[in-house]
Amino acid sequence: MNRVWTNEEKEILRKDRAAGVPVPVIAAKLNRPVAATYTRARIIGTLVQPHKGWSDDEVEKLKALLKANPPQTDKQIAANLSRTVTSVRWKIQHLEMIGVRDLSALARVSHPRKSAAAASPLTAKPRRASTVSKATRLKAVSSRRAEAKAKLAAERRIHVAHRESDRTLKREIAAAVARVEAVLAVKLKRTEKAAAGESRTAAIAAIGEHKRIVARLAAAAKDAHLKADREAREALRIKERDIRRTLAAEKKAEEKRLAANLAQLARAPRLQPRIDEPVKPLVVLLEPAATKTKADAPLMTSGRGGWRTTRRPQRAKAAGGGTRTEALALADAAKEAVAKFIASKGVTRDVPSGPDAVISRLRARGYVITRDQESWLIDHRHAIASAKDLVSFAEARGLLLEATA
Repeated sequence: MNRVWTNEEKEILRKDRAAGVPVPVIAAKLNRPVAATYTRARIIGTLVQPHKGWSDDEVEKLKALLKANPPQTDKQIAANLSRTVTSVRWKIQHLEMIGVRDLSALARVSHPRKSAAAASPLTAKPRRASTVSKATRLKAVSSRRAEAKAKLAAERRIHVAHRESDRTLKREIAAAVARVEAVLAVKLKRTEKAAAGESRTAAIAAIGEHKRIVARLAAAAKDAHLKADREAREALRIKERDIRRTLAAEKKAEEKRLAANLAQLARAPRLQPRIDEPVKPLVVLLEPAATKTKADAPLMTSGRGGWRTTRRPQRAKAAGGGTRTEALALADAAKEAVAKFIASKGVTRDVPSGPDAVISRLRARGYVITRDQESWLIDHRHAIASAKDLVSFAEARGLLLEATA
């Protein structure tokens, strides 16, 4: 179903057309078809396509501007003549004066060197943001979701890398401990060999120191591993929570926007179905066909020259228009019979009344009728504001409106 034009959209269309904004630009701004925007501009009475003829003085002035030195661009000529660039170019082509101007000089005039001030980005005018379509917005949401998923996967890969680094650190610590044990074992052996006479207490102390060193290294490695694991898990949990909140907010906003669109569609007026004219009852009377008697048959006699046919004179037809009267009576009888048949089947039909009956009669005559809130548009050019004007429009075209009484 087409969206109903709101008063705000009509006011925007009226103001933009008064400012000279092209209709296709306004259609893109309002997110409506170009043809529908043209039709709505005509309905509200705005100027759609003004045309201005060329006078002899304007033609002579155009020829003089084309022969001027230095040559002028199409935009400058249009500004001097108070016309559009398209109109000036069309007239130049019509006069066959396209090659009158010096193209090299015109290129130097139309493309001068840019100054430092003109090339400065601070003086550049900001571009107007283009209208983003629904498909572009959905594509952006999908890209953001994919980016969030990619970030989550990257965080998981970082967590796996942390675990792998912890394993590597454990292996390195174990290797270092093995090297320390080997060194201590060598020193112990050398000490035992060098001081064979020393007491056994020193050896036991050295072994205990070795065990304490190993225990401290293992405890330090375990603490580092647990701390790195906790930090990685906490960071991953925060990232997942932020991503879930972002996705939930986007989903909620999308659902809210869809609900608003559905509510707007529900509030929009629906097109009334076409209702045909009421059918009068039809009664069909079946009578036996007239039989041909022998008196109407030709007389066959024989003679000397062979068979001879003698025809009786036919009865003359009744004068007057009895054929049309009989046809109308037969049509009424048929309608009555159809109505009785429908009633016997238990089928009922609502008979239109008021403006619906008038619209039905007009559509039966071939008129195209579009409803716009409390008014109608007939054949895309007749704006009807009330039911009284609709009845007057139908009566002016010779329609009998007994059903509207």
